Amino acid sequence: MNFAEQFRQKVTESPTAMAIRFKDSALSYQQLATRIERLRSEFGSLKGMRVIILLPDSIEAYLFYLFLFLSEAVFVPLSVQLTRSRIQCVIDRIDPHLVVTNDLLYQAHAEVLSAVTCLQVGGASDASVCGFAWQMAGPMKSVQDIPRDREPNEESVRVILFTSGSTGTPKGVCLSESNLTAAAGMMVNFLPMDRTTRSLVTVPLYDYYGLIQVLGHILGGAGYIFGYSPAFAKQLHRVLQDENVTDLVLVPHTLRKLTEGTSQPGCDGIRSLRRITTSSDTLMEDVLRRAFQINPGLIVVNIYGLTEAGRACYRILDRNTPFSMSIGRPSQGVEVEIDGEKGEPGEIIIRGPNVMLGYFQGIVECRVGYLPCREMRTGDLGYFDSSGDIVLLGRRDQVINLMGAKIHPIEIEMAALKVEGVREAKAQLLRGPTGEPFIHLDVAVVGDHFSAEAIREALRKALPRMFVPATIRLVSEIARTELGAKILR
Repeated sequence: MNFAEQFRQKVTESPTAMAIRFKDSALSYQQLATRIERLRSEFGSLKGMRVIILLPDSIEAYLFYLFLFLSEAVFVPLSVQLTRSRIQCVIDRIDPHLVVTNDLLYQAHAEVLSAVTCLQVGGASDASVCGFAWQMAGPMKSVQDIPRDREPNEESVRVILFTSGSTGTPKGVCLSESNLTAAAGMMVNFLPMDRTTRSLVTVPLYDYYGLIQVLGHILGGAGYIFGYSPAFAKQLHRVLQDENVTDLVLVPHTLRKLTEGTSQPGCDGIRSLRRITTSSDTLMEDVLRRAFQINPGLIVVNIYGLTEAGRACYRILDRNTPFSMSIGRPSQGVEVEIDGEKGEPGEIIIRGPNVMLGYFQGIVECRVGYLPCREMRTGDLGYFDSSGDIVLLGRRDQVINLMGAKIHPIEIEMAALKVEGVREAKAQLLRGPTGEPFIHLDVAVVGDHFSAEAIREALRKALPRMFVPATIRLVSEIARTELGAKILR
């Protein structure tokens, strides 16, 4: 069955079960299907159209994501935090038929958006067929009047996701329906996910991680709760309790925030969880230890993958699982190869149905052009351990090489995090005035009684001498990507 057929099946099986909840608004599976049909009656088929979505998370945003996917449109999710120049760049490259946004964002980026046809989404409205107010702006005054491109074939591009560019120039990742549903299906299988699952999802819809959660929860017939910022830990704890959440979906940095200060009233929501699903960064030992201390019966599922090849590997941890940098084993249908000498670290290569169609090249004869991809060379270093699990060492291009000896910044950071009171760390190779290389470490600490020399002394006992940071700076926060998923290096 394709995704549309599986969606209809879930509606038939569990019409009254909660499908989504955004803050105080909720829709059952039957209500969700009804809202999608109303969107179709209001705007017609969007098959073959290229649509940019520039909306904050909301019920309306969720509806458009699902509607566009079911309509076989090509859609491009964008973060509302993007600069005007970045939005202009995407518009120039994609040449969209339509941009779905709201009035506030339209006004903020009018210089860019006024040249393209926009559908401005408003607030809830009983007077509107689709349940919310809307208006058109730009060259075309009706969505149904917008000329369509030729109908896409079965394996054409359905979603283009532009990477953050945190590890290089942003790239357009072209994904088909089968790429996305394969990754979502893998997630449903290894969690597993079913109608008893009620997940609080703290990653935004526009991110690959969030989009796969949308599709996966429908495939599993689960409940999807969203709209709460990971920046407000106390609010998340309250929602976990009030909504009877079974599963929490986050990035490791959010888990660190949630496990800090749990002795305060109202900050023990993790105690009632069945499972935490995490991805996009390394799970550190101190965070896991605190999580299992709070909830000894907790299961943590750590997922490895990229936007280009998501949900590729997974590892299931409980309180008795020894800590390691293992990312587990490949998901069903995925093949992982290590490109290196046998028994030595090498580049992780992924093959399988979750691997993208290719990187976006441009619009060619009204179709999305891409450079075909048969396997994903991740740029990550790893090796198979004695049990057959894959151990992740970090990005190949971030390895520090001093006098022929090599270490990854993560290894230095992990050593720093074992120093009591250090909550974040970032190591990097810098060069002095005459070009000599040295290791620098930024650390964020709890309290004000720490000194750089005390931290350095602890690292002397944990690291080879040449890798002990020559300079250490105490900072209030370590800069991260927009989601808090990765350290900005």
